[in-house]
Amino acid sequence: MDILKFITQFSGKPKKHGDIWFYILCNINNDVNTFQLQSIFNISKSSLYRIFNIYNTDIINNNETLNIYIDKTYIKCNINKKVTKQIKRKEKEPLNQDNIYKQIIEHLNMQSGKKFSYKSNATIKFIDSRLKEKYILDDFKKVIDIKCTKWLNTSMEDYIRPQTLFSNKFEGYINESLASFNNNKKDTVEKANETINKAKQFDWKFDSKS
Repeated sequence: MDILKFITQFSGKPKKHGDIWFYILCNINNDVNTFQLQSIFNISKSSLYRIFNIYNTDIINNNETLNIYIDKTYIKCNINKKVTKQIKRKEKEPLNQDNIYKQIIEHLNMQSGKKFSYKSNATIKFIDSRLKEKYILDDFKKVIDIKCTKWLNTSMEDYIRPQTLFSNKFEGYINESLASFNNNKKDTVEKANETINKAKQFDWKFDSKS
């Protein structure tokens, strides 16, 4: 019980009840002799014990809990300090560098069909430079996808490698669009098909597998 509520409960009660308990609380740091209380308040032992037991409860004062009890001929008090549990904020887990190197290079190998090692010092150096510029995993994957789409099966295929893709041209690569590339590719295919159809009209022999 909060100490203010404990004190206010004596309102309307016999004055001696409040006086005895106020005396106990004022001397709480010292063991209170029950014989002394009987003498001060001119009260019998049985009456003192009855008044004590009627109101006795754990009293909360700020961060302390007062546990008052009678031990033989003394009224004693245990003071228990409330331990405030400090909720530790879950610290953000540090970035697992090995893991991000592995994810980037595995994606590159999967898209390009090559076998680069994510443990290569040169590769790590290029990736670290871009990470310091606040680029994230998805940015690396985007650049890989763009350049693999554009360069595979072309004269630029040999440049599908970490030191090229993750160089200081990274910003330019990540802002490239595949839309114009796909449109140009579509136009090329359509023109090729148009040429083939015209050739067939003149009975030209054309082997689509050649």
